[in-house]
Amino acid sequence: MKKLFCILALILMLSTCLTSCEVEPAPKIKEGRFNFSVTYEEWGEAKTVSGVFVCEYAGRSFTLEGGDFTRDWEGSVEGVENLHDTFYATVRVGETNDGGEILLNLGVFAAYFMGEPGFADSVIEPSLYIVHSTDDNLSSETSGTPEEIEELYGLKIIEYHYDAPVENSFGK
Repeated sequence: MKKLFCILALILMLSTCLTSCEVEPAPKIKEGRFNFSVTYEEWGEAKTVSGVFVCEYAGRSFTLEGGDFTRDWEGSVEGVENLHDTFYATVRVGETNDGGEILLNLGVFAAYFMGEPGFADSVIEPSLYIVHSTDDNLSSETSGTPEEIEELYGLKIIEYHYDAPVENSFGK
């Protein structure tokens, strides 16, 4: 009898929690393609990374932090060589003398481009940084300010362009 009472109490608590949680409505626009280009300089020579950032609505998920359902987005980069295997939307542009990698983070994320209201004021810009990974690639340490990377490796970002995000609406 105690087990039955506990199970019923648990079901009641879960249903109360789920009905009081706010569920984000689905977006009207569920996918998009956004052109981008980032020009950086390497020891005086300009190089450009350009491609398409592809965004897709991935459904909803429950967050333990806020106790609400949120919209999930997935993004991928097309048309770019030397994409890093581990880091999202990041291009390998060089290496350090001590075995580290110099990476160009494209600074893109799908929620911004797909018009997610909480991301409207986000700053989208590329950045350079250095990463040292463990042999098993399970952990890494990042370092390097833009000034250090320019001084030691001759790399700096010159300019960049991203297509504007969509004006999305959310609801039934």
